[in-house]
Amino acid sequence: MRDQKEILYSNEIFLSSSMSANSDYANEAYKHFGTNISYFMEDHIKNSQKEINTLIAERTNGRVKEAIDELDSNTKLLMINTLFFKGKWAVPFEDSKRITSFKTPSGEKQVNMMEVFSEGIRIKKLNVGRGSSQTIEIIQVPKIDKNNKTSNYELRIAMAPEQFGEKGMEVLIDLMTQDENSNIFLETNGEVLIGEVSLTLPKFSMRSKLDVSDYLKNIGVKALFTEAAELTEIANGPDNLSVTRILQEVVMNVDTEGSEAAVATIAQITTYSAEDPLIRRVDRPFVFMLWDKVNSIPLIVGMVNDPTESS
Repeated sequence: MRDQKEILYSNEIFLSSSMSANSDYANEAYKHFGTNISYFMEDHIKNSQKEINTLIAERTNGRVKEAIDELDSNTKLLMINTLFFKGKWAVPFEDSKRITSFKTPSGEKQVNMMEVFSEGIRIKKLNVGRGSSQTIEIIQVPKIDKNNKTSNYELRIAMAPEQFGEKGMEVLIDLMTQDENSNIFLETNGEVLIGEVSLTLPKFSMRSKLDVSDYLKNIGVKALFTEAAELTEIANGPDNLSVTRILQEVVMNVDTEGSEAAVATIAQITTYSAEDPLIRRVDRPFVFMLWDKVNSIPLIVGMVNDPTESS
């Protein structure tokens, strides 16, 4: 497992006992990706499944406990990548003293909010859609690492346009995909609003587990899932290797301390200007991104339609 301050990640390959790892591949995988290769016993398949799930749970700090729900004798190889993020807010949120209405697709709900006032939060305004007819704001909330230094990661939030009501999230996604100028994942776009920010945000938890195989097949990645897959450089055995499933499970928790509960209390002294703050209340469906500022890519992207539900 490799440690990059807030990020713990690992790569593991498990081979069936009927297979033999290619030594050149094993050396290259470890050299470049820190990948370990282990074996599981086909004649003790249930115990193997339990042991692999235990390893994944350890790698994700207990957040992902049953990643593999099925393992049988036809499975010859498992490639497992895990990532665990633990980050604290640069300026911790406080629980809001009032209950706020959140506009879910099924109607308004009363939710517990948290709030913060900080000049470190940035708001980027994008003019998007055909003819730049709509505006999206990206709220960028900074984090600190375990050494209380400025983090390489931040939470980004884009709210659905309020004027479209329960269709707002559909409109947001449509706007995000119309053209390059509407791409919220590009760092070159947008105008940064200057000023201190008063931000009210719901606590939320998200868990997603899906098989991305069908998606890959739909976009043309098909040979990988057939006997035509060229995977012989990985391992040798009595049968040709092909991919049957690609599973992904993501867990995201956001609360007053950060994106994972932290034990340290961080005090930060800030100066306050006499100008009115930029007030933003996240009270309708939104897209969130755990953003890697160094590589300008999102590590996790998700949608929250109802913060009272774990989805």
